[in-house]
Amino acid sequence: MSFKAICKRRLLDEMVRHTTRGQNYIVMLVDDRSLRILSACCNVYDVLEEGVTVIEPVCQHRQPLPDLDALYFVSPETASVDAILRDFSSDKNQYNRIQVYFTSPLPPGGQVLRKFARCPNILPRIRAFVEFNLDFIAQEQRVFHLDRPSDFVDLFRGQDAEKLDRIATQLFTLCASLGETPAIRFQKNLRGCAKAVATCLYDKLRHAEFKQTSEPGESTLLIVDRSVDLATLFIHEYTYQVGHRSQQPKS
Repeated sequence: MSFKAICKRRLLDEMVRHTTRGQNYIVMLVDDRSLRILSACCNVYDVLEEGVTVIEPVCQHRQPLPDLDALYFVSPETASVDAILRDFSSDKNQYNRIQVYFTSPLPPGGQVLRKFARCPNILPRIRAFVEFNLDFIAQEQRVFHLDRPSDFVDLFRGQDAEKLDRIATQLFTLCASLGETPAIRFQKNLRGCAKAVATCLYDKLRHAEFKQTSEPGESTLLIVDRSVDLATLFIHEYTYQVGHRSQQPKS
């Protein structure tokens, strides 16, 4: 099954249909990151067909719909978490019951949970609070990316523990979505970024619990950096796909 098909199945079966079950219509709230994840593998019709009446940005002002249930699909960033809590900061609540799905594991330390615990209006309305673990872009059927364009430059300037941990976390969500605990192989060089990501990812997988589709170690994850194949940077691409895109006008 392709990356796009796996992501679409998870989003519709495990999240949207789980929320719309028994409901006529619901509202779906997204942030910039989760919208890109959703748009990569689902079109608007796919989501609306499942009973979602409207998809709105969580960080913008919205019309209250207190009679409808809501599905929040957001990253665990401070801005998105605070936007959810603002919807229930007064007695006039934005929505009825809610289900909250995060793209990746919550930051360590419990800060997000404490924020929700300090909001008495929201607690009785929560029906699901889930680390959904889908934090990558299914670019093509067999191609994904982490949507982190600046990391290539930043990491070659020097190791950044926070960025490396973030990359490992996103790769962890890929493994969770595939149901795989792979054997991890990495490029060993003086820079050490690949080794740092591999070590961090191994630690996350070692303590994780998710449904396995195969025995641990049957698949292999190879982690390298750009230095493993520098010659490619100086070779003109000759495949049809890249040639076609190079002739398209820039949008």
